[in-house]
Amino acid sequence: MAITMERWLSRVEQVKELTALPLSPKERTAYLPEMIAKVTSRLRLTRTIEGVDTLCPAAVAHGQIRYRQQYTAPLIAQESRILQVCIFETVERNMAAVSFPTLMADVMIVADEVDSQLKQTIESFLTMQREQVASGASA
Repeated sequence: MAITMERWLSRVEQVKELTALPLSPKERTAYLPEMIAKVTSRLRLTRTIEGVDTLCPAAVAHGQIRYRQQYTAPLIAQESRILQVCIFETVERNMAAVSFPTLMADVMIVADEVDSQLKQTIESFLTMQREQVASGASA
């Protein structure tokens, strides 16, 4: 997990739009360990390929903090795309340990879980945004 996170951070730090928001590495990766752990858990425990929208508290918290850090929804999506690439890179680097009969299902499960977390992150981000607009309108 640590190598995947390092690669993710390295890639994020090369994206001009993301680095325009001055955050420390700790701020950028705050919820990443829990989100990656959820992907790993899903691979080990829940072999359903799609439709497993189980709550990921880290993804919800991630959306809230990204709103406070002045991210936009497209920037959150960009981070998520980078995460998928880094996870699949890790799989590629460990091909000797990969079970080929389950490889395609594993890839689909990873993509579905990351997308599910992205959905939860964006939903919590938009909830924060709506609350801000509503509180500004009533003030």
